[in-house]
Amino acid sequence: MEIVWPDAKKLAGSFLVAVLFLFLNSVVGRAEGNDAKPEGDIRVELEADSFAIGEEIKINVINERAPSGSSVVLWLWPVMPGDVNERGYYSSPGCKGALTPVTLPFNPDETNTFYWSGLFTWWAPFDLPISCKNFSAGRFEIHAQFYRDKNVPVVGRPTRSQDTKLQQSATSRPFDLTGDIDMSRLKNKLNSRAVSFVWDLLQLPNSSDILQDALLNINELRDLGGGYYCLTKEIPLLFSGVVEACTAEPVVTPLGLRLPHGDYISVRGKGEATKNVEQFRNALVIARDAVSQPLLGRMGLSSSNRDRKRERCQSPGQIWCRGTVAYTDEGSELMVSVQNWAVSENAELWLFHLQFHILEQYKTKSKGESFVCVNEDGKVLRIANAERGSNSAERLHEAFHNKTFACLQ
Repeated sequence: MEIVWPDAKKLAGSFLVAVLFLFLNSVVGRAEGNDAKPEGDIRVELEADSFAIGEEIKINVINERAPSGSSVVLWLWPVMPGDVNERGYYSSPGCKGALTPVTLPFNPDETNTFYWSGLFTWWAPFDLPISCKNFSAGRFEIHAQFYRDKNVPVVGRPTRSQDTKLQQSATSRPFDLTGDIDMSRLKNKLNSRAVSFVWDLLQLPNSSDILQDALLNINELRDLGGGYYCLTKEIPLLFSGVVEACTAEPVVTPLGLRLPHGDYISVRGKGEATKNVEQFRNALVIARDAVSQPLLGRMGLSSSNRDRKRERCQSPGQIWCRGTVAYTDEGSELMVSVQNWAVSENAELWLFHLQFHILEQYKTKSKGESFVCVNEDGKVLRIANAERGSNSAERLHEAFHNKTFACLQ
């Protein structure tokens, strides 16, 4: 009897195919778990359609497809408007996210019941899991995502959640969290836009303290109905008038507060100059000259050395162009600029914070700061000078910001 041996190359090829088949099957088995089930019910059930913020919520989760040894994480998701795909994005102020920072054990052979306190969710703004407790009323869903391993961290970094996530998830029917809607984010956005409008309208030199006060003093929202809101702000100091920032489309709906992507705020307003504008102009020039003239004398320069090309503003007739002045001559330069200013309540006293920069032979010789008080009659009441960054300058800064500078008392 003749024995026919199989071809060695064919045998080797068949062996490799078999090994590859076993390897792929083992990978799939690890990916889905040893007891993966291709069919079965997956659902998330709640006992009611409405809960108060802070009320405990019972959540039943069923997944007959889950492999043994798997786990689940539950997420609180805000329901977004139907046109979210057209707008591209909506934001929902207030807490949302994972109900636990790691996955919870799950048994596929029974209904798994979880209890959420309704008091906080988990997020990671700085890569470390922290709780979020600032809830806002609105419409939400509970989303269940399954993993093949246990105790998988899903919030913060590092995380291996993507490596072990299963293609298995379910979402509850929508439900309402009842209570107060947190309007602070909308209020801050409207206030910020109103202050920016005031700044563009006034165009005053570096009045950061004045604008900071306006930014911090936030008026209440006005409900126009239909989900539209406005915030009104008075124009401060040298001008009179009001600015109104409003939502151009409804932002409060049955879903809660939903802020659209892009510009959804319109701002309108009108300001008129008061009698203090000319006083401000004169006081600013007097304060600036009170600082620059003595320095020019020590540098051997005069007002005739003024170099408008070195000044940042090209429109001398405007208020904000009086903020910076420059004097130059053959490698020497003096630059004086207004950094901030304040005025007393009755507009009888003006306080200006100025900085000066001296160059000689194109090299910096001195950097300093000056605080100058000018009264309504144009008289300089006080000049306080200090080297920039010195302890004396820090003390003067503090007195300026706290409004304890001598001439304002």
